[in-house]
Amino acid sequence: DALSLKQTGDGWKWFCRKCGEGKYHSPIDFYMRLHNVEFKAAVTEMGGEIVANPIQQKLPIQSVVTPKTMPNISWQEEAWQKVYKSCESLLYQDIGQLGRDYLHSRSITKETAEKFIIGFLFHYDPMAMKMRPAISIPWFDNSSQICSVKIRFIDVNSNGSRYTSLKGSVPLFFGFSSVTSVCDKLVIVEGEMNAMSVWQTKPEKTAVISIGSDTNIQSEQLRLLARNFNQSFIWLDNIEKCVELRSLLPGSTAVQSQISGNVKLDANMMLQNRTLSDFISQMIK
Repeated sequence: DALSLKQTGDGWKWFCRKCGEGKYHSPIDFYMRLHNVEFKAAVTEMGGEIVANPIQQKLPIQSVVTPKTMPNISWQEEAWQKVYKSCESLLYQDIGQLGRDYLHSRSITKETAEKFIIGFLFHYDPMAMKMRPAISIPWFDNSSQICSVKIRFIDVNSNGSRYTSLKGSVPLFFGFSSVTSVCDKLVIVEGEMNAMSVWQTKPEKTAVISIGSDTNIQSEQLRLLARNFNQSFIWLDNIEKCVELRSLLPGSTAVQSQISGNVKLDANMMLQNRTLSDFISQMIK
């Protein structure tokens, strides 16, 4: 029980209560400790090679962007168990068909679901007072530590909740797995579906994160993140909130949502009607 594993956007990582110094480590770290070799030897013996190419490195965030109060290790381990189990259900089990159908109805592909480790589960809704089908949406800090698991109910229930979170969750931003060193542009949106939709269009050299809602703006952490990019684009439903947030991020651009009829189109709506890719291309050019 001293050793535990978790799957992250950067692959599998391990944690040991006896020798892990209180944090998760990579498979290379494990090999180095097991065989008492240096990093270069471990990479070579594991069949890899060291390439001096900064494009393959993670974005050099100037400061660790993390919640002010991170959930403890026990919570993270339990959250990872739920996330991994629900992800396995979504991708590989018959019971996950409900989740797959829901994502398909939102035009979210399997590749995108895998990228963001989306899962399927039945979760108790205290408002409806029953178990309901839902997708699980994990949130991480920029060091791949899980800090929140959002639950999005996917059935129709007028007496129930739309969303809830695992107890103890501390949301920061959703979408850190899209942040790499090649990215020089950042798109900031509200919901996770919108973030996944933008990522799915594969905008060149562009990372996308969700703040969750325009009432969840964590200004200090967002400034730490945004200063690593040459350009930042703020796309929220409320244009006044975009302008307000732009004042916190010098040089950023507030994006106006398109309107069809009387409906303001968000990123996922535009993904479904196949207009998102052109919209994003025009926005970031």
